[in-house]
Amino acid sequence: KMTQLIREVLDLEYSKYKYLGNGVITYRSKGKTIKVSFNDVYNTLLDYGVDESPAKVKDTLNEINK
Repeated sequence: KMTQLIREVLDLEYSKYKYLGNGVITYRSKGKTIKVSFNDVYNTLLDYGVDESPAKVKDTLNEINK
């Protein structure tokens, strides 16, 4: 259930993102590639109600993006 929420938030906030590993993603906006740190990804997920620990979220991101 939490995995599905994380997937949905990433698709919503960072459409067509690329996962770099270790919780870091990049996405395209207005012709530029924007790199998003794990802390920023995590804070965005918190805003959407994800209440897992940072380590658990990082593990979930790694699983989703294998």
